[in-house]
Amino acid sequence: ARELKIRNAVVNFDFSALFSPTRSINQLQLKEVSLKGNVLPAAMSWFKAAGGIEKYPVARMELQNVRVESDEIKLPLVSGHAVFNAQGAFTKAEMKAEDGRFGFELESVQKHLQLVVNFKDGNLPILSDIPFTDLSATGEVLNGEIVFSDIYAHLYGGMLGGNARLNWQNGWLLQGRLIAKSLELKSLFPQFGITGELYGDVNVIMSGVKLSQLGDAPRMEGTFEAKKVDINKIDLETIARFGNRSDVGRGRTSFDEIKGSLQADSQGQRLRQLELSSGVLSATGTMDVASGQQISGK
Repeated sequence: ARELKIRNAVVNFDFSALFSPTRSINQLQLKEVSLKGNVLPAAMSWFKAAGGIEKYPVARMELQNVRVESDEIKLPLVSGHAVFNAQGAFTKAEMKAEDGRFGFELESVQKHLQLVVNFKDGNLPILSDIPFTDLSATGEVLNGEIVFSDIYAHLYGGMLGGNARLNWQNGWLLQGRLIAKSLELKSLFPQFGITGELYGDVNVIMSGVKLSQLGDAPRMEGTFEAKKVDINKIDLETIARFGNRSDVGRGRTSFDEIKGSLQADSQGQRLRQLELSSGVLSATGTMDVASGQQISGK
């Protein structure tokens, strides 16, 4: 079905191939490689078979300008190499974009494939509205899924860690746990005039018939804690002392800590068990943020 197309291939045989029934290949060069996006998960396992033809064992494979053809996700051109042991069994592959902002490593570890993915200064194909300073994910490629045991990223001035499981056996399903530290509220919610640092521990579920649909309707549930918070354009102390006067919109309210539970889906975010504290001032409440960013609650 033309899932894989190669414009140019060069096979460099070992000198011993002249005299031996085993035609050992020193290096196999593949240039201008085109791969259909719908076979991308399966293509990772193709490396395991690429050098394993008994009569033609491959020692090294060079790949130049590998392109993933897909209307769903956009990935840059990558180039790199794969190496095989003396029996032609796959050992390791390293691929990266020319600008170094995207790359991955694939390694055979105890009969499994270990995958390490790296992004720098950009957006993920399925979460295009989140700007990552950098992101790395390490996982194991199994039958029909990848189990990421370690995810680490910098974004919004803070850090994000966790683990996840990406399954494509029946549509696409991503489930995981994310732990956030020191995210800047000003960068996260620029429209609300809030500053401070956000910490959180949430479970995330994303699903879609296509890979590109994973980020359309994420669901999250967990807890959060914000520290050193300033809420601009509202002065709660003045409201408490003098009522809702016209000048309360010119002040600000500071809190040592705001914490609570979070539920989020395509309908919006629901904040429950809210607790706010700042010295002698404390408050409790609930808040809803609709999908159109309207805030309601008490």
